[in-house]
Amino acid sequence: MKKILGYISLGLWGLACTYYLIKVVNAADKKIDAKEAEIRKFKLYYNLCSCWVGAKQRGKSVAEYLQHENINTIAVYGMGDIGIRFCKELRGTTINIKYVMDQNMTLDTTFAPRISLSEELPKVDAIIVTPINVFPQIRNMLSAKTDCTILSIEDIIFGL
Repeated sequence: MKKILGYISLGLWGLACTYYLIKVVNAADKKIDAKEAEIRKFKLYYNLCSCWVGAKQRGKSVAEYLQHENINTIAVYGMGDIGIRFCKELRGTTINIKYVMDQNMTLDTTFAPRISLSEELPKVDAIIVTPINVFPQIRNMLSAKTDCTILSIEDIIFGL
């Protein structure tokens, strides 16, 4: 009887260890997936910035691209590093940034008024989305709120 209880105890201990190891491996997999997604995001941003610098070196500008497309009044979604640099490039041009939006509305910006996503979006020629890694989701969300053109900054930069 003692031998059987010993085997049962050993089996239960083995099951507990296996369960714990599975939990640890699953948590590690989730962390790895998150890091891989972050790496993909930064690769996208690197390629975007590299192309942007190349376009600037060839004398191309975002403002000229927008003017050529008859886009004069815009809103910018995403005020991270790329969004801020995009807005700074448009300073002193004829392109009017009517408002900016971001899920993190605590950001301080002097480029244009901030509009909450819960508000009605004022009419503009186009909304430029700067978080390119999640552009499809943001486009879907914005297209439910407005009928204006929604562009990824990637489309603009690669179009220069």
